[in-house]
Amino acid sequence: MTSRIEHAAVGLRSWSRRHAGPLAAVAFALFVGLCVVAAHEYSSLHLHPDLWLLAPAAIGGTAVMVVLNALEYASAAAIAHHRPSPREAVTVSVAGSTANLLPLPGAFLVRNYALLSAGVTFEGAMGGTVATSLAWLGITALVVGAIAAPVDLALGIPVVIVGLLLCAIFVLLVRRRLDARATRHLVAALFAVELVTVGVEIGRYWLVLAAVGAHPTLIRTLPFVSANVVAAASIVFPGGLGVREALAGGFSTAANLPAAVGFAVSAADRVSVTLVYAVLAALLALERRARRVVTVPARVRIQEGQSA
Repeated sequence: MTSRIEHAAVGLRSWSRRHAGPLAAVAFALFVGLCVVAAHEYSSLHLHPDLWLLAPAAIGGTAVMVVLNALEYASAAAIAHHRPSPREAVTVSVAGSTANLLPLPGAFLVRNYALLSAGVTFEGAMGGTVATSLAWLGITALVVGAIAAPVDLALGIPVVIVGLLLCAIFVLLVRRRLDARATRHLVAALFAVELVTVGVEIGRYWLVLAAVGAHPTLIRTLPFVSANVVAAASIVFPGGLGVREALAGGFSTAANLPAAVGFAVSAADRVSVTLVYAVLAALLALERRARRVVTVPARVRIQEGQSA
């Protein structure tokens, strides 16, 4: 069963990559359309936004997520029997998140390319990437279900069951590639990373809700965390563009939020986080260029010394 899950994920990603152009056009049109609707409806709600809160939400949330994504990549690499350096893990974290803004399944391709470049087999790279994705989906479902259950037992319990099932599949995938001791350590470490990831997402959306004047509560953050998961699970549209915003608007009504607020929160979060990742990507590119400028003369000096 686990091998079929891996092959299904590969097939869907491959299809998405082959049709990147049309999918990106549809996703962008959906996103723009929802933003127009949100702007029109939001203006009629007479809320009192504090838009400055978008800055700490985006900057602080993104900074922590870079570290968490780097740890997640390190776990994927460990499943594939590769130990990345901290520089490699952070580089892949930033590059993957930035690539998700492009019209292709960015982070997935970046992570797999990095693992393949490190000498990992294609099967190992795919196994590590799919396994860590299942861990994130499973832990997020467990947290969302546990928070929702006291309010709506009929909703919370099935979500918790789905989370347990996904976590169990993740453990099976890891056990196929690592021994029992390594499996225990990696599972515990990655589950901790994913728990913190969900907490950071909840905190970020709390701030974005406050930024648009929507009086945040723990329950009101769940539609946006859930929309992230469902959009990512589709693994078709780049970064869930358009899909995430549509889902956020629909899910928000269950938390007694107008759909327009759901659209607005999701769009504001995407735009602000995108700007931060764009800056990080530019800084990363400058750092890589500076290292090349320093490294090339050093190689020239070594060659000159050998020839002398």
